[in-house]
Amino acid sequence: MGSPLFDLEWYRLVLGRKLRRRAAVKHYLDAGRARGLTPHPLFAPRYFADQLKTSRTKTAAEPGEDPFVVYVRERTYTVPVHPLLDLGRYLAENPDAVEHPDGPLGHYAETGAARGARVNAWYRPDPASEPRGLVDWVYADARAWAERRQAALPVWGRGRARSVADVDLAPVEDPRIGSTTVVLVAERDEEEVRRSAASVLAQTTTDWQLLVLCVEGGVDPASCDLPDDPRISIVPGPSATTWAARNRGLAEARGSHVAFMVAGDEWLPGRLSSVHRALLETGSSWAHDCARDERPDIARRHASRPATRDRLLAGMVIDLGTVVVSREVALSVGGFDESLASGQLLELLLRLSDREDGAFAERLGVTLDQAARRHTRRSPHPQRPWVQPENLASANDPVLNEHLIDWEALAAREVDDGLVSVLIPTNGDWQLTREAVRCVAAAREPGLRTEIVVIDNGCGPVTSAVLAALPHEYDGVRVVRSPVNRGFGLGNNLGVAEARGATVVFLNNDTEVQPGWLAPLVDALRDETVLGAQSLLLYPMGSVQSAGVVFPRGGGIPHMLLNGFAELDTVGLEQDEFHALTGAALAVRFSDVVALHGFDPIFRNGMEDVDLCLRLARTRPGRFVVRPDSRVIHHESRAPGRFASSIVNRRLLLDRWAGQLPEDDVQAWARRGYEVIGHENRHVVDPDRRLCLAEPVLTRLPTPRVQGARPCLRWALKIASPYGPKGEHWGDTHFARHLADALRDLGQEVVIDHAGDFHRASAHLDDVVLLLRGLTPCTPVVDRVNLMWLISHPDRVGAADYVGWDRVYAASRPYAEKLAATGVPAAPLLQATDPGVFHPALAEPDSGHDVLFVGNSRNEKRWMVMAAVEQKLPLRVFGNGWEQFIPEDFISGHYLPNAEVGAAYRAARLVLNDHWDDMSEHGFLSNRLFDAVAAGARVVTDGAAGVEAVFGDAVRVVHDAEELADLANAADLDAVFGSDEVRRAHAARIAAEHSFAARAEVLLEDALRIRAARGLH
Repeated sequence: MGSPLFDLEWYRLVLGRKLRRRAAVKHYLDAGRARGLTPHPLFAPRYFADQLKTSRTKTAAEPGEDPFVVYVRERTYTVPVHPLLDLGRYLAENPDAVEHPDGPLGHYAETGAARGARVNAWYRPDPASEPRGLVDWVYADARAWAERRQAALPVWGRGRARSVADVDLAPVEDPRIGSTTVVLVAERDEEEVRRSAASVLAQTTTDWQLLVLCVEGGVDPASCDLPDDPRISIVPGPSATTWAARNRGLAEARGSHVAFMVAGDEWLPGRLSSVHRALLETGSSWAHDCARDERPDIARRHASRPATRDRLLAGMVIDLGTVVVSREVALSVGGFDESLASGQLLELLLRLSDREDGAFAERLGVTLDQAARRHTRRSPHPQRPWVQPENLASANDPVLNEHLIDWEALAAREVDDGLVSVLIPTNGDWQLTREAVRCVAAAREPGLRTEIVVIDNGCGPVTSAVLAALPHEYDGVRVVRSPVNRGFGLGNNLGVAEARGATVVFLNNDTEVQPGWLAPLVDALRDETVLGAQSLLLYPMGSVQSAGVVFPRGGGIPHMLLNGFAELDTVGLEQDEFHALTGAALAVRFSDVVALHGFDPIFRNGMEDVDLCLRLARTRPGRFVVRPDSRVIHHESRAPGRFASSIVNRRLLLDRWAGQLPEDDVQAWARRGYEVIGHENRHVVDPDRRLCLAEPVLTRLPTPRVQGARPCLRWALKIASPYGPKGEHWGDTHFARHLADALRDLGQEVVIDHAGDFHRASAHLDDVVLLLRGLTPCTPVVDRVNLMWLISHPDRVGAADYVGWDRVYAASRPYAEKLAATGVPAAPLLQATDPGVFHPALAEPDSGHDVLFVGNSRNEKRWMVMAAVEQKLPLRVFGNGWEQFIPEDFISGHYLPNAEVGAAYRAARLVLNDHWDDMSEHGFLSNRLFDAVAAGARVVTDGAAGVEAVFGDAVRVVHDAEELADLANAADLDAVFGSDEVRRAHAARIAAEHSFAARAEVLLEDALRIRAARGLH
């Protein structure tokens, strides 16, 4: 590949190896891209591939095709290539860049950077210090990234280590070394002990002592038939644990140095001599060499660098059997810490490395029997817990937690009482993290100071650069960097160490906080009895992901309360008490987190949040709360490897809290109006059913009612608008809310499901499905009352769409008759208004805009608006997407809050309305007509069958631009529309006949009639 866009120096930097160009290109194609490496500082292959999918030039790279090759060969130079390079901005300012032989990247390198061309909103180029502009900036971050990793990460040799058998190593005769005591614990198998002891006997040096110790549940060393050698001694009496046995051996050792041997391992004959030489050459008090399992089916690698403190803290793991240490020094640092559940060797090595770096004999001296070790771990043991932390991948993490973070210093540190520290960890997804930071920054509230601490949890160079840019893009952002992935718990703990606020909020990087999310959490913690507060976590479509954590009867694995329910099911949730919360959006006090030393990282990406809450509750009386007014969208489980340790984490939780877990889900569901009639394992993830989620089987509790009152049904309103801020711009959203309020006034329970969430997990608990049919179809639900209210777009509904619905209402009398004639159970039900929101008392008439239109462009030239612009009427428009069609002078805003629309209608001289073509043709009267007339406005609309019959003189129909101009320019509009007194009379009639309350009465009576016909009450 001869493209100058393949930057050899850059690729060497991110790879960490010196390769020639051809070898580097081959490495990139074979393995580099899969590892997230990049061929150029401003080219990110995965990002480019994602952008290519949405590009009009090509759908995507073909399977197996490299994105960089596609970019170079096909010259797809208009597709963005790096998240920090705003290609649209650069091409707008440098349109000739796309014609450069090497595209915009080549153009920027050749001319753009030198003249300080802008490549994004935050980077201010300085040609003097960074002649290559953003390229130099990214280079600098990558160098820092490489230095962090090179300084900390161990280097593993993957070939065969040079063996002590390959060289002639004569025994060391030096008084500084003296004899060596070998400590061997007989754990399980006599043959393993004999084999290990035989390898000690074969050492080229003879100045050694072998102590064989026993452990409870292990084998009796006396039965191992050990050689009759005075240097071999059996220490009588069993120790409680293997680490206690090793400490005992350390205490009884006679040698100046001690070596630890794991039963089943073997030493090569020159092993002790090799380590002794390393100790003498360095003058160190401890040393380690290399160990390998020589079986061909085992992945082979060995440490090729010494175990320094930094490398140990970065995750370097060396085998216990490779360590030789001065007995005096080992005793002076306390030996192995028997109070630890895991990480005993790492803890000892860190204490030794605090004194000095150890010596390293880069020779293979120990062969491991990993099969025997795995067998030992799995074997029965009367004192072995369900989970042995020392056997877990996270075994060393609790020790790292104590050495990486000075918890005592944090406890003494002064924090800012008025500051909230939002901690966001990430291991590699820059896109989600960037969006999470943007949302938090955008949702900042007056009077509430926040800092955002992003934890770079061992990210690659592309993600690292994007994270490094965040403090430049947003105020109050800091980035904490770890050279390796520490997992959720330890990664967050590193963020705690950098937090400056008295309140800490743990926030997943796959979240989008909604406006107003933070104040409720801070407010909750003002109550000293509240230990922690959680946001209401929602799926992107609007249903609940987590409204708190509850535990089933029997103390099993906890589940998320209201998971799969509608957001409206959480009303009043702030009054409920919980024993635990989820850590995806969790606010706690800094002092509490520090006192607990943060999350326990023995849990790896699961259950550490539940464990934290349980430990916090043990420190003092209190409760946990969920604030439904703090809403956070959670793109759950987007992190790679999120569930890799889920079963182990569950075992850990049940093991640690055996007999102590709360059993609160029955009460929690009862507070929400449901009875738990049992639990079932819907997802069997392990043969041990204790490790499977025991999900509740629910039924609705009966609602008390007065004799003769209508029963309370649960209604699910299905609407086409999306959930979240975008949905606020849709009329369907407000239509559904007004109708829901009217149904609630009749004693009904109502939830609203947005597009994409029509079949949420809890839909089987609904009594009535009411589809407000617009753009989005929905299938009826078996064994429920299914009602469809066709309010728009009748041409999009085919005959098959009506099958299965108990009743179909059409917002057009003629269309309802047409449907009924075909056998559809149809009836007319016109659209409606809410007189509490739209009424004449909201404003003085003619005190606002002359000509007003409230509505989005729908990406088309809406006839009524275009006619008003053509006639140069004093038009004011509120809505999205109008910039492409009309001059900005006519646009007053992108959004007018629904609570303000009624006053705007009332105050306007004229309110404009129009219909979709099919709605006009079939007589579907717009909801805007009902709202505007109810507000006492003068309304002008295009033609639709039935307008005059419903609205009389309150609404005037025009057929072309000239008619509109004539009407708008009339000297006396009251002569056309009637006086204000007349308009108020129209408003009162519409409020009485066409309110949502009136529509709700019809819907409820029909639903009850259908249920009665089925024998339901």
